[in-house]
Amino acid sequence: MEKERVRIADIAEELGLSTATVSNVIHGKTGKVSGETVRRVHELVEKRGYIPSMAGILLAQNNSRIIGVVVKDHAKYAGHVLEDGFVSASLNALSGEMDKAGFFMMIKVTTQWDEIVRFASMWNMEGLVLIGFCEQDYKRLRESMHIPFVVYDGYFEETGGICNLTIDHYDGGWQVGKYLKEMGHKKVLCIADNSICMDLERMKGCADAMEENSVDFMQIPVEKRERMIFYEEKEKEIREYTAVFAASDYYAVELLRYFQEKGIHVPEEISVVGFDDSALCQYCFPSLTTVRQDARKRAQKAIGILQNLKAGKQKSMTVKLPVFLVERGSVKNFNSLTVNQKEYSIIKLLGKGKGGYSYLAGDKEKLVVVKQIHHEPCDYYQFGDKMEAELRDYRRLKGIGIRMPELIDFDPEGERIVKEYIEGETVYEMVLHDGQTEESIRQVKEMCRLLYPAHINIDYFPTNFVMQKGELYYIDYECNDYMEEWNFENWGIKYWSKTEEFLRHIREMEG
Repeated sequence: MEKERVRIADIAEELGLSTATVSNVIHGKTGKVSGETVRRVHELVEKRGYIPSMAGILLAQNNSRIIGVVVKDHAKYAGHVLEDGFVSASLNALSGEMDKAGFFMMIKVTTQWDEIVRFASMWNMEGLVLIGFCEQDYKRLRESMHIPFVVYDGYFEETGGICNLTIDHYDGGWQVGKYLKEMGHKKVLCIADNSICMDLERMKGCADAMEENSVDFMQIPVEKRERMIFYEEKEKEIREYTAVFAASDYYAVELLRYFQEKGIHVPEEISVVGFDDSALCQYCFPSLTTVRQDARKRAQKAIGILQNLKAGKQKSMTVKLPVFLVERGSVKNFNSLTVNQKEYSIIKLLGKGKGGYSYLAGDKEKLVVVKQIHHEPCDYYQFGDKMEAELRDYRRLKGIGIRMPELIDFDPEGERIVKEYIEGETVYEMVLHDGQTEESIRQVKEMCRLLYPAHINIDYFPTNFVMQKGELYYIDYECNDYMEEWNFENWGIKYWSKTEEFLRHIREMEG
């Protein structure tokens, strides 16, 4: 049988004290209580196994350590607001930061601003974080209560005593537009359930970055069932665009799934970009290119501002946090290169060398590197026939057993070569990020034991080496007759750690 819980009244009765006196001792209010009485209460509390109500203790104190998070239950969430990617990421980050700062988090979902006042007062809250309400609601709350609060993504003409934590919506849209333009898109459709405030800023940023290219807006219904009907009706019109920029990941992933159900291939037939970088973006197929906002950083700012508001150190303010584009697999690159009549889609530029540009590219089977020879002048190196040199150097290094990418195709007319893509971190990146390079140095010295007897030097600069599954690859084909001053020990080693030469190179690249 379950043991009956001991109450304050039980302790008071056994000691012959009032319940108020016992309650004061338990809650730490002992200023007017004798030391002997405090001792007696503590002894009996321990003996009887009294478990205090945490809620009661917090409510009885001036400092409850409770922060409320209130989210507006907008119709577009169809009753699942806490499952939304942005909302759930925000709550997760806030929970972690509150725990670090010694606060408790309470969550409420509502559509009515006046419920927030009752919620905050009932629990003697120290502060609130409000998500999804409108300017009028925030102003009413400011007039109705003195509990400090911060707003996520408020849109105000004038803050008027309100602390607003927002992100650079315009720049997020601008980054999307710039990226789509670079990928060769000329006709982009922006979709959102409204054409005001933050969504408008995102769309405007995208349009400005696309410049002379076509960017149109289409307002979609708030209700999911109506959106599906809308997509059916507008499918032909939507497919006239090469890319769709959705105002949120929620809408982007939903549209991506709609396309898949209709047999429309993303990104081959149409590209999709979202906004928020919720967890779902990495797990849908293809993974979603989107704009990331830092939920953790916003949460840190929110807790810090609430503490300052409580202490009277801060009044109204607006904090605008940066965002950045996350490139994944949902956008087609219209820029491609053809090698011997075979087309490769360009994914990104890997680097520019003195002999050519190297691109990460792919066909339907695999990723490759396509190198486009250029004829830009180089003041410290003399070239002959670059294509002939590439083939000659490859055969020369292959013949002595240097580990490097396989040569897949060779197009003298287009001055392009295709070689195996070696995925991994370059030694340059390892040095830059303070990674371990001892094994890389050991393996490059093994290469030297093959190169020096054959009277060959390679380009020992660390961008030309990739470590894959514990094996070091020389990913360039360039080699020259051996000269001691340019061997690894006299020249290359200077760049395989954070030496003055390496740091000077970084400064020159940045400057």
